Amino acid sequence: MTAMRLSQPKWGWFLIVTTLILCSNTLVYRIPNFIPHSPQVAFGTLLDCLLVIPALAYFLIIRKRYPIKVIVPIILAGLVASWFIIPAAYQENMESIYYAVLAGEAALIALELYILSKLAIKLPGAIRTINDKQHIPFLPKLDMALSVFGESNRIAAIFASEIAMFRYSLFTWRKQPPASDLYFTTHKRTSFIAFYVMLIHAIVIESIGFHFLLHSWSPVLSIAMLLINAYTILFFLAEIQAVRLEPIRLTEDTLYIQMGLTKRIDVPYSEIRSVAYYDKKIHGTQKEAFDGIPADFVKEEPEIVIEFYNPVTVRKIYGFTGQVTAAHIRPDHQDKFYEALKKKLGTVE
Repeated sequence: MTAMRLSQPKWGWFLIVTTLILCSNTLVYRIPNFIPHSPQVAFGTLLDCLLVIPALAYFLIIRKRYPIKVIVPIILAGLVASWFIIPAAYQENMESIYYAVLAGEAALIALELYILSKLAIKLPGAIRTINDKQHIPFLPKLDMALSVFGESNRIAAIFASEIAMFRYSLFTWRKQPPASDLYFTTHKRTSFIAFYVMLIHAIVIESIGFHFLLHSWSPVLSIAMLLINAYTILFFLAEIQAVRLEPIRLTEDTLYIQMGLTKRIDVPYSEIRSVAYYDKKIHGTQKEAFDGIPADFVKEEPEIVIEFYNPVTVRKIYGFTGQVTAAHIRPDHQDKFYEALKKKLGTVE
């Protein structure tokens, strides 16, 4: 799986198609003799709400941009929508499906609680390792700390992702970004923070509205959805803090580029072939490029291109990886970054 530069999330198309799906399913039951009602029609509505709409959200909004668990609230919202659309006479035949979905959500919550219990045991040793390496960003330090416990790579990556999310979202609000002539922020010329505040605002409104509607029907489902939405809000808060507090770093021998919680690359200078200003005619066709630009309402073009001798591993959330041959970035002080990296590479003209 390669890390590619992605187009903007297609919110407009998602909202239009989702509205058409929901409206057409509603009309089926509201217009007399439009389509003969049957359990099969009701089952089709349920599939639209639980599979088709979440699939649209994945391919148009979530794919390679956000962790897959963001789709969970969408599935729950689809479950609620189907409950309102399908007449009560047909819902009796679907109770097993509703309970299966709820059981799946409960299993996810149980898995999160299990991971948290494991973290509580491993955290003290990890913290001691982290405190010894101040110049390295938090996520690479955390990976090194957890690797000493003998867990498999994927389990260690899940632990690291969960620790990082709770740390950034709950315990970093008094921290200031590290200051150095070799640290370069990427978010100050964007609307990155406003973009995520908008997403959090939308989830809060949805949570309040759906909680009271669901509580009268299923208190268990309303609480489950509230917990999942709260978890999603924590993730978005962590993403804001991770981008704000983890600038691009030029250390003694390694370039660290971390884009929030979701992806990062750690590149030794010996693997960097060149650094240049972005030229769309030359670099616009590069497909296997790390996208080092924070999320925004309008996707900006990169300003700096870093090319590598060999494919570099992109480390993503929960242990997923990819391979890239270049990095496209947009630091807030691009000229200073360009000169600093050139100096590190020993190629200042």
